[in-house]
Amino acid sequence: MQDTAAAIIVAAGSSRRTGGQDKLWTPLAGRITLARTIDVFEASPCIHGIILVSSAGLIADATMLCQAEGWRKIVTVIAGGPRRQDSAHNGLDALAKAAPGSAWVMIHDGARPLVTPAILEAGLKAAQEGGNRRRGPCRAPWSARRYLPRIVH
Repeated sequence: MQDTAAAIIVAAGSSRRTGGQDKLWTPLAGRITLARTIDVFEASPCIHGIILVSSAGLIADATMLCQAEGWRKIVTVIAGGPRRQDSAHNGLDALAKAAPGSAWVMIHDGARPLVTPAILEAGLKAAQEGGNRRRGPCRAPWSARRYLPRIVH
């Protein structure tokens, strides 16, 4: 059994709820939110490759960010679709071409930088121990509503 997973980081939103302000490119404690998210996957020993799905208009910026940061696990940067599920589908298609041997895949929202290596490892372990390759999400073992107030305040 493969001990690592590929990751698809979906970062192709239209920022409608934030009035056009793209939260992925907004600094969070002095660092771009998307960079904080990718850092976790890049540092995790359970991730062997990353497909970054960006909005079509920001592919050049996303590619430059990946090069500037020196992330080694980024396999490719591709355009997303009109909806999140379309972007995830595009990421899966790109993964099938770039790394067809990937047995495990984690799909993560690029605007969620509070994921940790421990959460990634627990999620992969839970999926692997499930015995069957579940269809649908494998949720992280914590609640954002429970922990975010402690982090923010």
